[in-house]
Amino acid sequence: MRMSRGRELPGTSNPLVVGELFSEQWQAWKDHIKETEDCVFEAARSTMVAIVDYFAVEETADGLVHLIGQGMDILKQDLNRKVDEILRPHFEMHPKTYNYHWTDKAQKAQSRRRWRRIEMIPREEFGDLNTQTYTAIEPLHLLNLLDDDIEADMENYGSHLAVDYMEAYYKVALKKFIDDLSVLGIEQCLR
Repeated sequence: MRMSRGRELPGTSNPLVVGELFSEQWQAWKDHIKETEDCVFEAARSTMVAIVDYFAVEETADGLVHLIGQGMDILKQDLNRKVDEILRPHFEMHPKTYNYHWTDKAQKAQSRRRWRRIEMIPREEFGDLNTQTYTAIEPLHLLNLLDDDIEADMENYGSHLAVDYMEAYYKVALKKFIDDLSVLGIEQCLR
């Protein structure tokens, strides 16, 4: 957070920081995507060879495999270009989505963090709550404890916020990418 500090107010996250965090997480997918692309293409090539070997006579099978293979090489180049095109926005642009699931996932992550902290307050104050003994709790005292539990470290708060937004964006972007790779890449380029 310190390295990417911009002009945002303390406790808020700079969208560029979210983009940097996302890009770091997304880098690992680049290799997996290329491996998947190669596996799918090899499966298509193997299927083509099996079909030709099954239906063609021996004397023409090798020639057909070679001829069809040349056409498949062109399809492979098309697939490579399409995958690069689908990947480009994730590496060259800042995160952008109009999918409402992004804000929903970010808010749920923040809610889970708050809930974990809220669960800790009574434990810290009153001990193990899973025992059979009962403890008298003054409601106003409990409300004051909960009200006093505010994150004072704005850098820490802003870091949590940036990670929540990045993780939410990552989930949304990954689902979109899988759909785009399947439909625009594999189905459109290898048909």
